[in-house]
Amino acid sequence: MFDRFQRDTDRWRTARKLIVQHYAPRAIKTEHIRLQEAESVQLVHDFLHQPELFMQHSMRTVLKLILSPRCIDYGVRCWTHEDPAVHTIEEIMEQFTSLNQPGAKPPVENFPWLWYLPDSMMMNWKSRTKKIGELMDKVYGDLAEIAWQRGSSGLNTETLAYKLRKNEDTNGLTRHQQAYVCGIVLEGGSEIVAGVICTCILALIKDTASQKRARDEIDSLYDEETLPKWDDQQQMPFVRAVIKEVLRWRPPLPAAVPHRLEQDDYYEGYYIPKDSSRRRTCLGVQIAEQDLFLALSKLLWAFEFSAPPGTSVNTEQSAFFGEGVRRPKEFPVVFTPRSEKRTATIEREMEMAQQSVFALYGSYK
Repeated sequence: MFDRFQRDTDRWRTARKLIVQHYAPRAIKTEHIRLQEAESVQLVHDFLHQPELFMQHSMRTVLKLILSPRCIDYGVRCWTHEDPAVHTIEEIMEQFTSLNQPGAKPPVENFPWLWYLPDSMMMNWKSRTKKIGELMDKVYGDLAEIAWQRGSSGLNTETLAYKLRKNEDTNGLTRHQQAYVCGIVLEGGSEIVAGVICTCILALIKDTASQKRARDEIDSLYDEETLPKWDDQQQMPFVRAVIKEVLRWRPPLPAAVPHRLEQDDYYEGYYIPKDSSRRRTCLGVQIAEQDLFLALSKLLWAFEFSAPPGTSVNTEQSAFFGEGVRRPKEFPVVFTPRSEKRTATIEREMEMAQQSVFALYGSYK
């Protein structure tokens, strides 16, 4: 939200520059990919042991991975979907989305005098906004403080939160601004990518032929003792095509924002000619692409997805919800492990991830 709704000020440019540096393509492909690989192993492991909670597993995973994962931002991770930070961030996103629905708040931008009317007459939008801010202050502030304490002890010194605090004299950001830079980037992609993972699964239990083709492509590269890796993604064009088609078919952000003027315009005395365009690109698009690929390829390697016997698969718009961010409603699905050897491989990889990667990070509470 920081990037999407902030004005183009010096503070905004400074914050965006720091985020871009932290999520530079070179860092993503070298420093962050090890964590992403490990978290995708945890996702498959969670599906194996609690398949009925697959939508929650997807949310838990991407809350640590997409755009500004907590490990990369703060040096801490959420171990289960019951993590208090997960619940708080989910609540923030739900309330923010609700507040931005058409008619949910008065058009104060167009009619400033509405600001002065009693809150009770205006759908309590001020008190609802204040509550969202309080939730943000609490969880983002706590996480930033944990990151500083860990970094000061020599742990996870490359996290964004620690680097912002360490260099606050030069970057000019207050403690409050530092916390929001990390936190708002974190929440920005979480719900989107979790929804896309679930949409991919929904599409593949409907289109079993595409599911088989994608799985065959993976099987041509990996045996039963080797999980798919990001390094081989160029050799799996069909798996990548499935993800792109799902994004086209059921985009998580259906309300597109216009980026090009259809006619000449004037703004505060400035002439803006027809066809002028500008947009703010997603800062975490490469991390999102990596997470989606790792999650789907590993799930296809490990399981067969199918609808329960006697049920139909609804892929119409009625099967989705959300105005700002759309994702599938909960739907029945059966995850069948493909073999005992693959199950053993998942357990082995999970143990290795816990010892070599997860042990390096702390927890929120």
